[in-house]
Amino acid sequence: MAPWDEIFAGAWIEIAHPTKYGLTGGLPMNKYYYDNVSPESEAYVPSVFHQIHCVGEIKHAIIELQHGRELPAQEHVNHCIEYLRQAVICSGDLTLEKPLFVGDNAWTAPNGWGVIHQCRDLSELYALPQANFSSVILTSSG
Repeated sequence: MAPWDEIFAGAWIEIAHPTKYGLTGGLPMNKYYYDNVSPESEAYVPSVFHQIHCVGEIKHAIIELQHGRELPAQEHVNHCIEYLRQAVICSGDLTLEKPLFVGDNAWTAPNGWGVIHQCRDLSELYALPQANFSSVILTSSG
């Protein structure tokens, strides 16, 4: 498994009784996912997975542009840039970063390395049973 695949374990998580948790408007599993699911099950995407997906989309867009190819889905890339901007504003890391010194008096903007960042432990999310990660197949009608 490639390192990128390790952090993007899946996207959709099935919630068997979403209203029990105050959730509404998820993807109805009985309409789009044809394995034995209860009629009230809905699928949701943790924002972190959407954010990682968007980083990947921007990465692929840069590679396409570097090779002189057009972007197949400019709207999607634009969505991802705006979505990540909002995510950073909402959950921005407040760690103080120092400049990078490159000589006696010369310095550059911080590069983010060399300081301790406070991160969330996503191990519980990744430890969910694989059965909770759903491969939702969208049909042309949905």
